[in-house]
This record gives sequence, C-alpha cells and structure tokens, in this order.
Amino acid sequence: MRYIKESSGDPQRGVRIMDLCGERMTVFAGYKPWEAYRCGAKGYVSVMGNIAPALSRELYELTVNRPEIGPGFALYRRLMPLIDALAGDLYVSATKTALGLVGMPVGHPRPPRLPLPSAALPRLRKALADLDLLKVPA
Repeated sequence: MRYIKESSGDPQRGVRIMDLCGERMTVFAGYKPWEAYRCGAKGYVSVMGNIAPALSRELYELTVNRPEIGPGFALYRRLMPLIDALAGDLYVSATKTALGLVGMPVGHPRPPRLPLPSAALPRLRKALADLDLLKVPA
C-alpha cells in the first residue's frame, strides 16, 4: 500500500500518518481539502470534483500553488456548503442527486442504498445554486 485517503476531517491525523510512514505513504484528503492541502496532503479524493470539477481544480491551484493563504481559503469557504451536503452517510445518494441537478443524471443509487431523503434536498439545491451550478429547475 502506497496511498491513503484520510477522511476523518482532522488534518492532524493526516500529518500523523505522514510522520509515521514518511515517504512510504502518500496522503490524500477525503474531506476538508483546504486544511489537508495546507498540512501536506498531495491531493483530494473528491466527490465534489465530480459535481464541480473546475472549482475543485481551482481550489487545488489556489491552495497548493500559491503562497498566499487568502484566495484558496475564500474559495474553500464558498465550497464548504456543497462539500458538507455531499458528505456523511448519504454521500452516494447526495452525489447522484447532485449530478442530476447539474445536468448529468446518473440514476438512483442501487440497493441497499436509498435515494436522497426529501428533507436533504433543499440544502443540496441551495449549495449548488450558490455556486451557480444548478441546471435543473425546481
């Protein structure tokens, strides 16, 4: 094993993995990419990258390839509602729903997973609309 996706949301956990494994292990963020990049993660295994690939790339470029902290952090704060709406136990159903809402329908989750609960839809729609990604009207 040479790579690990660290998804706890605790960037210090990724740092600890890097300390313990050195060059033998490459750490990728699974959640909270800005913090993970700033702590040395080499990439982001990103559900959001499927929904907003250009914004995901921009976050990487601003955070990793620029010395100033502000621009990457400002974009990250704009992206966090979407990242949070796609995270957690509902990430499969939220991802499939989000793809449909941005104009790339991929169908419903396969059993035993269920579709996104209707109560979670407004939060997801708002996150997409706030980023000007929503393509499917209400």
